[in-house]
Amino acid sequence: MSLCLPCFRSIAGGFTHAQVFVSASPPPHGGDRGGRHRDAGRHRGGCGLLGGSEPTRGPDGRDPVVVAEMPLLDVAPLHLGIERGIFADAGASVSSTTASSGQAAIAKLASKEVAIAYASDVAAVLAATRGVGDLAIIAEASSAAPKTIELVVPKNGSVKTVNDLPGKRIAINASKGLSDTLVMAALNVRNVAYQDIRWVEMPFPNMAGALRRGDVDAASTVEPFVTEAAKDGDEELLDLASGDTRNLPVACYLTTKTWARSHPSDVAAFRNGLRRAADLANSDRATVEKSVARYAQIKEGDAKLVTFPYFRADVAPVPLQRVPDLLARYGVIGSRFDINSLLLPAKP
Repeated sequence: MSLCLPCFRSIAGGFTHAQVFVSASPPPHGGDRGGRHRDAGRHRGGCGLLGGSEPTRGPDGRDPVVVAEMPLLDVAPLHLGIERGIFADAGASVSSTTASSGQAAIAKLASKEVAIAYASDVAAVLAATRGVGDLAIIAEASSAAPKTIELVVPKNGSVKTVNDLPGKRIAINASKGLSDTLVMAALNVRNVAYQDIRWVEMPFPNMAGALRRGDVDAASTVEPFVTEAAKDGDEELLDLASGDTRNLPVACYLTTKTWARSHPSDVAAFRNGLRRAADLANSDRATVEKSVARYAQIKEGDAKLVTFPYFRADVAPVPLQRVPDLLARYGVIGSRFDINSLLLPAKP
C-alpha cells in the first residue's frame, strides 16, 4: 500500500472556528464547531435533536448518569435502554444530552458537564494521545457494517469519480474524527493528500441539505443520514465501511478513570443495561426503527430503509486495536498506541 504520511498528520493537527477550511496549512484547533444550535446540550423532554432524554432521579434519589451523544443510529441501544427502563432495571438512572460531535462530547466529559460521552473510536484515541483527561472506554457502541458509512455525492454534481475529489468541498462532522479519517483512508492509496480537499464541518443532520443547496460537493456521512441523502437522489461514491475498514469498531462510550473509580456501581449498571439494550437492538429491528424515528426526527418509513450497524456493548480489545493501528499506518498518530491504556479492568 502506497501511503502519503504527511497528509495524514494534518488530521491530528487541528483547526479554527471557521466551518470551511482549506488545510494546506491547518491552524490551531479552536474547539467545538459545526452546529452550535445543537451543542447547547440542554435536557428536554423527549429525544429530539435539541435536547435529550428527560433526566429523572433514580429510586435511591441519586442524580442520573448523563450521557452526551448525537442522534445517530449507533446510539439506538442507549435510547432503548432509557425508553424501556432497561438501564433502570440494571440499577442505573441514565439520561442523555446532545453534542454536535464526538469531540464536543469529549469536551463536555472533560469539563465534568456529563459523566459519559459517546464518540467515535477515532476521536477517543486522538483525544487520549493528546492527554485530554484520563479517558477510559467503558462500553462499545457499534462496528461498521457495509453501507452504514458512505461518501455520497449529488447525482448531477461535479464529482463523478474519486479522481474528481481534489479541490472539492467535502462535508465532515468534525476534524480529527471518523469522517475525515475514513475518507483519507480511501483517498490516500490514490495519492490524494489531506490538503487537496476542502473540508467543511457541520452536524450530520445538515449534510443532506448542504448537498441539496450545492454548499458542498460530497459528504462523509453515517446512518440514518446516508438514507436521507439517498432519498434526495444522492449517490454513493465510496463505501467507507469496506476493505480495511469493514467491521471496524466505530464508536464507544467514554468516561474518566477518576469517575469510574468513584462510581463503580454506575459503570457496571450502565454496561449491563447497554448490553441488554444492544441485544434487543440486534434482534428487534422494528423496535429500533420506532426509536430512531423519534430521537433522530426522521419518518418511520425512512427508518425502515436505514442500514443497521452491528450494535455492540462489550469492550473487545483485539478488534479495538485496529483503530489506533489504522491511525498509525496512515500517519494520523506518530507511533503505535496501545488501546489497553484506554480501557478499564472488567470490574473497575
